Amino acid sequence: MRFNIKEHEMHGIATNDRQAHRQLLLQLLRDQKPLVSPLNEKTWRLDEPRLLYMNDAQAESYIVLYNSKSGKEPVGKGLLFLQHNAGTIIKYMSETVSIIDLGSKDGSKSLYVASEAMSQGRSVSYYPLDMNARILEAALSNAQRHNIGAKAIHGDIYCIADLLKGVNTEGQRIFFLGGRASKYHLLPMMRRVHDAMSYGDTIYVSAHTYHARDLDKTLKQYNEEPNRAFFLKAIEPLGFKKDDVEFGVRCDEFGEFKIYFDLSRIPEGLEAVAPLNEGDRIIVSKLFRPCANEFRSSASRFFNGEFFSTHDHNPEFIGFVGSRKA
Repeated sequence: MRFNIKEHEMHGIATNDRQAHRQLLLQLLRDQKPLVSPLNEKTWRLDEPRLLYMNDAQAESYIVLYNSKSGKEPVGKGLLFLQHNAGTIIKYMSETVSIIDLGSKDGSKSLYVASEAMSQGRSVSYYPLDMNARILEAALSNAQRHNIGAKAIHGDIYCIADLLKGVNTEGQRIFFLGGRASKYHLLPMMRRVHDAMSYGDTIYVSAHTYHARDLDKTLKQYNEEPNRAFFLKAIEPLGFKKDDVEFGVRCDEFGEFKIYFDLSRIPEGLEAVAPLNEGDRIIVSKLFRPCANEFRSSASRFFNGEFFSTHDHNPEFIGFVGSRKA
């Protein structure tokens, strides 16, 4: 089951209304049937990706994580991959382009490509799209430092086509999805972008692929404190504090990481309004690291273009740039 925030009147937009946020989480819990273990322990899902960026406190926590050692290492490796392959992306650009940064965060990767394109004489406009206004502020500030004209699109990545109806862009549109599809199942997210694209548009998408050899290192990174604090924000509106829960992360053989909290104590008053008990588990995030073949198969289903990857037999990073199929 994939939750739809719009069904609960949040419209996919971040909110600082703590009570509304709490009511959304309570409704999501009430509306689902948990997985029950033989010991009658229940596993609940609050793993809709947008729930991690619902308010300014979560945005600030994400920025701290992004700038921490734990966050910088994987981000840095992904940026290095992008730097090595920026030329491949830019050759698909016309003289005038509008980069639509889907789930922008601070925009560091897309703005690197934008700067490189400008240095080659192209005219570039930048449109960060995110549901969290605080995160959009970071992207706009970063664009200003790069001297790139920018306009924010405040909205839900699930509603790309509708959001772009009211946005006047210039020249060719570049849909910059990057590695953010890893927060979703690849096929549904690529289908959404495909459906929002028109003839002449271009997409860039990438993935940090799954490797069993790196599993211990990856699990250790997720277990470091900046990650714990960030993911705890997902259930803080329910009243949980760090002493009430045990943090955990697991990965299956298909490269799906589940990040969760086991409940040691239920905050006062929560049992009366939520179907939670001590010993239950709440999954707050799922991240997907596809294999290279899965990535190629998914992109090829919707787009025509070019694949590129790190130069090894089983690449750590893989990217694609191209246009939509009819």
